[in-house]
Amino acid sequence: MQRLRIVVKPVLIGLLVILVMPAVTPARAVTSAIGAFYAGCNNFSVDVAVFGTNDDGNGLDRLRFKVTDGNATNAVRYSEDASVRVGSTVGSQVVNLHYSSVATKNPIRFSVINLDGNGNETGEVRFATYNAPCLPGATNAPLFPFGGGHAHIVAQTNIFDSPAGTNIGLVVRPGEDHGAVYKNADGSWIGITIGGNEIVWIPASTVQVTGALTVPPIRIFGSGYAAGQNEATGAVGSTGTGTGTGTFTGQTTVTANVRLRSGPTVSNDIITYIPRNSTVTVLGRNVRRTWVQVNYNGLVGWIASFYVRISSTNLRNLPVVQ
Repeated sequence: MQRLRIVVKPVLIGLLVILVMPAVTPARAVTSAIGAFYAGCNNFSVDVAVFGTNDDGNGLDRLRFKVTDGNATNAVRYSEDASVRVGSTVGSQVVNLHYSSVATKNPIRFSVINLDGNGNETGEVRFATYNAPCLPGATNAPLFPFGGGHAHIVAQTNIFDSPAGTNIGLVVRPGEDHGAVYKNADGSWIGITIGGNEIVWIPASTVQVTGALTVPPIRIFGSGYAAGQNEATGAVGSTGTGTGTGTFTGQTTVTANVRLRSGPTVSNDIITYIPRNSTVTVLGRNVRRTWVQVNYNGLVGWIASFYVRISSTNLRNLPVVQ
């Protein structure tokens, strides 16, 4: 099977990605196409589609998204397991999804990996690489294409690295126009682009937005820019437990071998290691919903939220734990 040439164009390409997926599917392996991939030291953006071809159980084809850096193939910065229904295509588009640890060497590699029915890796289906601008050998590439909406600035404001986060020392002024990518859960902050490959945030009161926005996704599979898309739980393999309303309390499983830490940052001490598919009790989350507090066999600590099977709705409804 010929490899798909990676093309980055300043247009929404999710549908294009699906249309150009290979017609011939490999035996016993999920089929994939990658439309665009951008990587930094702390986060990455990708437009990817997968098509289910082999029944690994219950009519689902299992796969893994993985991001590694140039240190070694096992220098995993992000890992996510998903299942796509056989005969179905799921396109996903995510901007600035955070790694579990900082990338330290180029090139950064995004891989779609086929899994067997037991969750074992059977081979890399497709990959794309990018040289992060924060590391030696940087790639100078245009802005990652995104959907979302249009942001017209109506009042001068500082810009922030996250909703109500750190002021990064820059401003936007009335009359400026930018791309609007995401909103926060209550719509009080808008994530925009200002000429780079990173999203910054401004108060919603300072901007007029054309087009409905969605909240930032917590995982790749089933993500997108359509309003409410990342708040829904309908994508096969991306749902969690619970009803999606009220406060989520209960048990779920982890999707990879993860470190249980004493706090919600990678600099906190490691308490223990939790094996993939282990059951944990979810207790709460941090403000940015990037980490969740869990109880694992009596040990209470923190793991990155994209390693647990919880829908974005349930994650948002978790109590904030300081």
